[in-house]
Amino acid sequence: MLAIVAAASLLLVGLVAAGSRAQPACSVPANDDNVGFSTFNRPHFGQEPSGPVIVQGWLNACEDAEAVTDVSATGRAILVHRALRVQLRVILEQQDPASNWVAQTQSDSVNSSGALHIAASTPADTDLGQPDTYRVRVRVLIRWVDNTISFQEFTTKPYSFV
Repeated sequence: MLAIVAAASLLLVGLVAAGSRAQPACSVPANDDNVGFSTFNRPHFGQEPSGPVIVQGWLNACEDAEAVTDVSATGRAILVHRALRVQLRVILEQQDPASNWVAQTQSDSVNSSGALHIAASTPADTDLGQPDTYRVRVRVLIRWVDNTISFQEFTTKPYSFV
């Protein structure tokens, strides 16, 4: 019986190892180097004491041994003071050969619904073209405690995967 369990365990380990080799080099993109990271403070009517919201955006890249294989974007909003809720949408933009910014993918709109922070990510863009310069556009709609609403759109600094 012990031999059967040992053989089954070895077979299972072999199948898991074989399956992991078939997976892409990066199944969950990471931003270990703060690629294209930007942060923005949005005070209520320009007055910090009336309440700020911190908005952040960054790029995520999967890389294999040779090059970047896909890129996605993440945005986050942090409600610091006097903000009731935030609606957030993230857009991944790529620069075309004529230097225009073209939307590649976008996230669904998410609502904080009373949470102090929310994040959203776009689907990955696997059709990497030349030039391969990207940026993140983060759109936030903020409801403040005085029942006013403000809309803001932030764009991160561009980053080129060359």
